[in-house]
Amino acid sequence: MKTYADVLLHLPVDATLKTFFFDKENLALPADFDWADETSTSNTLVEEIQNAEIAVRDRVIAGLLASNQLAHPQGNQAMFQACKKHCTALEGLAEGKSDLHRAFWLYVHHPDLFEQATEIEFVDRHAPQAQQHDLSVKIGTESGGARTMR
Repeated sequence: MKTYADVLLHLPVDATLKTFFFDKENLALPADFDWADETSTSNTLVEEIQNAEIAVRDRVIAGLLASNQLAHPQGNQAMFQACKKHCTALEGLAEGKSDLHRAFWLYVHHPDLFEQATEIEFVDRHAPQAQQHDLSVKIGTESGGARTMR
């Protein structure tokens, strides 16, 4: 599991990150903040998060960590599935530089589709377990005898 600093260091410093900090989370940053896509910028953002008010810091950290939920191949598939009827969202996902970048972009720009993608990913990940459990219950009840479930 990545920390919020790891997530931030793996995201490009771009318009989506700027939107997240200014528009979505209202993190107070210096007016002359340099938004260069460099590691030093990400490190400065980590420091700014650490120095923010507790409520703001917690919201920012939660947002950064939320995007990490879908930062893997199954999550990527779930994002594209959730966006299949939304052309602008699909275009934005296609421009992503990584699974994490796509997940963060979707979280910031289309939170409703991000939520759908997390639900799709959850079901896809747990469906085989549920089917196995359901099959075990049916086998146990059809045999007529009491059977201990595994």
